[in-house]
Amino acid sequence: MKFRDILAVVSSAADDGHVISFAEQLRRQWAVRITTLVTKWKPDFVLTNAAADLRAEVERTTTRLRREPEVGPVVSELVTINEARASIGMRARHFDAVVVGRPPGPTSDWPQALLEGALFQSGRPVFVVPAGWQTMPVGNRIMVCWKPTREAARALTAAHDLLQRADRVMVATAGSGHPQASMTSKEGEDVVAHLARKKLDVSLLSVNASSRSEAEAILEQAMRVRADLVVMGGYGRSAATQFFFGGVTREMLASSNIPLLMAH
Repeated sequence: MKFRDILAVVSSAADDGHVISFAEQLRRQWAVRITTLVTKWKPDFVLTNAAADLRAEVERTTTRLRREPEVGPVVSELVTINEARASIGMRARHFDAVVVGRPPGPTSDWPQALLEGALFQSGRPVFVVPAGWQTMPVGNRIMVCWKPTREAARALTAAHDLLQRADRVMVATAGSGHPQASMTSKEGEDVVAHLARKKLDVSLLSVNASSRSEAEAILEQAMRVRADLVVMGGYGRSAATQFFFGGVTREMLASSNIPLLMAH
C-alpha cells in the first residue's frame, strides 16, 4: 500500500520526541501528510488538571512542529485508559498507517494501550519507534520476518510501497533448528521469488536461534545486515497469551532498537 496520510500518536506522559522525529522523517522522505495526536490519560473518578495539562502539551508539540517547513494538524484526546484502545483504533482507521512509540515495558499501561489500540483495533499497519531513535533515512534496508501466517502476509502487503523504494530487501526465515524450518524455508523462497518478480533486490536469510530466543536471533541478524526497518506480523496469538507464555512479538516490542512495521 502507499503511505500518504499518517497518524503519529504521542503521549503527554512520556518523552515521545522520537515518535515525532520519526514521523517528520517519513514526511521528508515520502512527502506524506502527518497528523499528530497528543493523548493524555484521564484517571477514572479522580479530579485532575488533565485537560489543562493536555492543552499545554498540545501547544508544546505545535511549537516544535513549527520548526518544520510543512506542519500537519495537531489534535488531542483526553480519555480513560479503558477507553484508549477503542478510541485510538477508531481514529487510526482514517489514516494509511500509525506511528507509535515502543512501550518501555509490558506493564507500561498507557503506552501499551496506545500501541494495542493502533495494532488491534485500527486494521492499519503500525510503525513502532524505539526510544532514543536517531534521525536517519527509513526503509533503505528492510528486513522482512517471514513465517506462514496471516499476520506476516498482511505486514508484507502493507510494506509493498516501501519495498519498492528500498535499496535492499532481505527476507528472514527460521533456520535449521526450528521445528518448522523446512516449511518456513520453502515459504521464504516463494516470497523471495514473488518479490524478485517485482524487480526488487531481494535475498533470503536463515535465522538460527540456537540457545537464544527467536527474537534475539532476529534482532542480531537485523543488526548484522544493517536493517533500518523490520517488517513483521504482530501477535499471531493473543497479547494475553504472549504475555503469560512468551512470544516473538512481545519480545520484539520489549527489546528492538530498530523501528518495526507491524500488521495484525
